[in-house]
Amino acid sequence: MNRKIQVAILLLVILTSCKKKDTPEPPLSVDINSISLFTTETHQIVATGPKKIEYSSSDDYFATVSNTGYVNARKVGYNVILVTSKNETITVTCTIKGRVNLYHEPSISWGDSRGSLISKLGTPDYQSQTAIGYFGTTPGLMATLYLFDGNDRLDASSVAITMPYTADLESFLSERYVPYDQGVEFDSFYLNAFEISKASLSVGTVLSDDSAYWMVIYLPYPPVKITAKTVDHVTKQVNLCIK
Repeated sequence: MNRKIQVAILLLVILTSCKKKDTPEPPLSVDINSISLFTTETHQIVATGPKKIEYSSSDDYFATVSNTGYVNARKVGYNVILVTSKNETITVTCTIKGRVNLYHEPSISWGDSRGSLISKLGTPDYQSQTAIGYFGTTPGLMATLYLFDGNDRLDASSVAITMPYTADLESFLSERYVPYDQGVEFDSFYLNAFEISKASLSVGTVLSDDSAYWMVIYLPYPPVKITAKTVDHVTKQVNLCIK
C-alpha cells in the first residue's frame, strides 16, 4: 500500500513538473506606445510579460532609459525606446518638446545649392553674391540667412534675434544643444552631442556691434576652420540683410 502511494506521489510530482515547464510565459506588453515629454521631464514605462525585460534608447542625446524603463528627456527631438524580451521587441516612440520655441531653425543641409534652397524656401528678401536672406515672421526673429562657398553651396546658416529675447534664446538653444567652452570666436557655443567626438553641428552666438541683436551661427562640426574672418563675413551679410 505504501509503495502504491509512493508511486502515485511520484507520478503527481512528475506531471506537475511537466505542466510547469509547458506553461508558456505571458507575452510582452507595455502600458503605452508613445510618449510626449518636455526636456528634463521623466516617464516610467510599465512593461509586463516575461521575467527578463530589457530597455534601450535609439539615441541617448534625446532621451535615456534605465534598465527599469525610466525615461529621462534630454534634448528636443524624436527618439524610440526599445522594450525587449527574448525574441519580442516593442517600440515606444518618444517626442521631446521644448518649452521655448523662439524660431524655426534654418536649413543645415550643407552642400545644397542656392537654387535648391530658393526652390524650397521661396524668393529671398535679400540676395548677394555669397548669401540669401529672409525677413523674420515671428516675434524676436529679425532674419534668417544662408551663406554659400565659392561653388555656391551652403556652408553656413544664421538667424538674427533681437535683444529683448536674449533669455528666450538661451533657453531655446539649451533645450536643443549642449554648451561648450570651445568657441573662442563666439559669446556662447553649443554642439549637438554630449561628447565632442560625436558632434556634427556647432551653434555659436555673437552680439552685434550696436548690441541690438544676436547672431546665431550654424556651422558643420568639425569645421574646416572657424576664424574671426568667418564670423565677420556672417555679421556683414546679416547687417546688409536687416538694414
